[in-house]
Amino acid sequence: MKKKRLSVGLYVSLFVLISFMGVDSLYSQTVIDGVTVETNAVYFIGDTTAGNTLVITNNGQLFITNNVNGDAAIIGNDISSSNNTVLVEGIGSLWTNEGNITIGNTGAVNTLTISNGGRVENFTTILGIEASSSNNTLLITGANSVLTNQDDILIGYEGANNSIIISNAGTLANCCTYMGMISPYSTNNTVQVTGANSLWTNEGTIMMGFFGGANSITISNGGQVFASDTFVGNTQTSSNNLAIITGAGSLWSNETDFVWGGGSMGNSLSILDGAVLYNDQAIVGLDVDSSNNTILVAGSGSVWSNQSILSLGVDGANNTLIISNGGTVYSTNAIVGQYVTSTNNLLRIDGIGSRLVVTNSTGGGVLDIHQGTLHLRGGEVLADLIVATNGLSLLTGFGNLNGDVLVANGGSLSPGNSPGILNGSNMTWGSGGIYQWEILDTAGGAGSGWDLIDLSGSLATGNPFAINIISMDSFSTYGDTLNFDPFLDYQWLITSASSISGFNAGDFTLNLSAFSNTFSGTWSISSDGSSVFLNYHAIPEPSTWALIILGAICAGGMIHRRIPKPSLH
Repeated sequence: MKKKRLSVGLYVSLFVLISFMGVDSLYSQTVIDGVTVETNAVYFIGDTTAGNTLVITNNGQLFITNNVNGDAAIIGNDISSSNNTVLVEGIGSLWTNEGNITIGNTGAVNTLTISNGGRVENFTTILGIEASSSNNTLLITGANSVLTNQDDILIGYEGANNSIIISNAGTLANCCTYMGMISPYSTNNTVQVTGANSLWTNEGTIMMGFFGGANSITISNGGQVFASDTFVGNTQTSSNNLAIITGAGSLWSNETDFVWGGGSMGNSLSILDGAVLYNDQAIVGLDVDSSNNTILVAGSGSVWSNQSILSLGVDGANNTLIISNGGTVYSTNAIVGQYVTSTNNLLRIDGIGSRLVVTNSTGGGVLDIHQGTLHLRGGEVLADLIVATNGLSLLTGFGNLNGDVLVANGGSLSPGNSPGILNGSNMTWGSGGIYQWEILDTAGGAGSGWDLIDLSGSLATGNPFAINIISMDSFSTYGDTLNFDPFLDYQWLITSASSISGFNAGDFTLNLSAFSNTFSGTWSISSDGSSVFLNYHAIPEPSTWALIILGAICAGGMIHRRIPKPSLH
């Protein structure tokens, strides 16, 4: 290996008035050790050759004063210039560029490492310009190790598998970030921010997946990311991007919007084990092409805090938000399935302690299940108002709906887990609403043999309101209800409340098309002021009618025989 060492000494200023300066002799090394080097030439670390090294150490400084907003330094210029490295290490060691640093122009597997308090300052940083420039790496590690960009950072301009790692209290600062920039082939680019006090600050937008997909951001073990806003999945080609925020103290904070699935599908975000995502407005599935995007908030202390509205499916369909294992999501308002194309979106809340909180300073926070499903699996919703007022809206499952609930205009309620109990506070069965009531076993109880809505507050009923009566078999699927005898009378408690207003049995429609057992009796609904009952009135079977008629005849004969004959006198 050839070495060029600039030894410790007085300030050294080198003005090189040529178009090339740097390290470009196969596997050669330059060390700037305790001195200052200044040039106005483009600085190459590997112009056409591989394995070259630049080290800036022991208060060494490199200033490149040319090409403001243009190329100042390139690590791995040619397709043959791979495995080149730059190390800026130690407090006081500094690399300053008035222009841009490129890590991998056409070359691959090139690396810039900033460690132990080293600093790099430049206009823009670019990783992987051409399609051939893959697997390039920027590593910032250690307290006071900093890369500062006056403008943006581009990760995978056309290249794939480029990566940034910020660890052990390192810092990356820039304006905007673009990952998977201009080519559908610029995929699998990654950013990792890991460890307490590791920091990535963006004055502007984080754009993950501009044209290229399958890019990822991981924030772990107390790492923190700040941005003005975030936009993930810009076009159809930029799909399947991934983000994970995990561990207590890990934070992704946005001043304004957070858009997950702007124009692409299959993007996945997980907020785990005490991590926090913070933003103003949030959208999951913005455009009609942005379907099947998912967000998971799981684990005690895991929080997604929305300071404005949360929209799950604006125009996109089949998007999912899952809150589980003690996770919490906050929003001032929330809507599931906003426009006509945004069907089959799912909000699922699993497990005790898992919560969705929808409220604002005026007490007018609304959770609108407009075109989709709210599925409780032991979790709870705390909202000022919960509405299901569309033929494609469904409230289902077991758990707690804490707040005023309105079901109307084709919206449906389906308690339990085929069957089960849905708990709530106040509820209105409005005009056009539907209660999907399932019964598994007439010998069971309310909540186990058949569905039950259990309200701690009041129930108000409107006209008309439908009860769809659905029989379930032993596999909890559609089929004959167990232990149902069509020749016996039944009364089932289907809703309990502290009070019931507006009840009129004539306002209800009982739909039996999904009740598969054979029956000949009649059905009705009734209330005692605090409970709603579904009733079945049997018509006796023929043998019973025969016995009744025979008994009547016999009784008539006995009466006839007991009548005394009139006296002839």
